[in-house]
Amino acid sequence: MARISTGRPTIAFNVQGEMYVSDGYENKRIAKFDPEGNFILQWGALGDEPGQFALPHAISVDKDGLVYVADRANWQVPVFDPDGTFIEQWTHIGRLSDLVHVSDGGFFICDGPSGRVTRVSNSGEVIGFFGKPGSEPGQIGAAHSITYLSNSDVIVGHLDERLQKFTRR
Repeated sequence: MARISTGRPTIAFNVQGEMYVSDGYENKRIAKFDPEGNFILQWGALGDEPGQFALPHAISVDKDGLVYVADRANWQVPVFDPDGTFIEQWTHIGRLSDLVHVSDGGFFICDGPSGRVTRVSNSGEVIGFFGKPGSEPGQIGAAHSITYLSNSDVIVGHLDERLQKFTRR
């Protein structure tokens, strides 16, 4: 695998096995690699204009290959085609730390400051949310990471070292 300088990277894969790396703490960019780990391209720079990032903190790819970036410090989700061409950005969700695409479409997004998890469609429309601020069971508090399991459970990781599992009723 090619070695490039990154700071606290996060990764996502498309259906072809290509890897996208969010490199937010050092380089304010997204890097793309082929399935063998060879560098293909990169995009992004520091800023708040379309295609720029303040802190690309997490990344996800949908089944169509669109790339969604949780730009935490800009409070937005910019959306790109597989080669980094800017499509749109969502600015109405909160200060997101992580996002995960789910098999039936859309995303779960964790927003630590609001203490909730937001469910959005692939177009960014808010479908609903759950959680409330705090550190008690069922409260989302300092949510920092999220994953979605094939049985529809949602796991939320917190900065205070807690993990919580939420099951759809």
